[in-house]
Amino acid sequence: FKLEGVSRRLCSEDGTWGNDSPICVEITCPSFNVSENLLVNAGKRLVGDIAKFSCTKGRILIGNDTRTCLSNGRWSGNKIPICKPVECERPNDVENGRVIVINEITTYGGSAEYHCIPNYNRIGPYLRKCMEDAKWSGDEPRCELAVNDAQNDDNFGTGLAVSAAVIIILLIFILIVFLHR
Repeated sequence: FKLEGVSRRLCSEDGTWGNDSPICVEITCPSFNVSENLLVNAGKRLVGDIAKFSCTKGRILIGNDTRTCLSNGRWSGNKIPICKPVECERPNDVENGRVIVINEITTYGGSAEYHCIPNYNRIGPYLRKCMEDAKWSGDEPRCELAVNDAQNDDNFGTGLAVSAAVIIILLIFILIVFLHR
């Protein structure tokens, strides 16, 4: 508590005390002026109360997460912590493919798309997001040669050769039948 008013009063000639009676007021610390991303729970801000700081989702606290209200009406420490966005490192390149970081944003909530070059199939997610733990969601995809496309090309060539052979045999057969008559 602190004294509010005069600490001494004099007895006047008329038998009354001069000045108003002082009162004792409980000491409180001031409220914090914080950014929109910094959250603070400081209770009633009385002497001994502890202010606890935290950040909104997708941000990380830099600095002390607590301060104490002191008997002089000030908070301990000299700096309010700050909140910085969670930063994911740029995703690794993918062999036989490419990674597109949407709007070049690698902070919390940012997205990365994975694409494979022609004749390669993506194994894994198409889209990954930067998460609160500063890591990209899901497993890193990879691009593998499309086996079905390679087999289809071989099968197409073989099928074409067989078809041509059947047509030639039929033409020879028709020619023999025609010449025999």
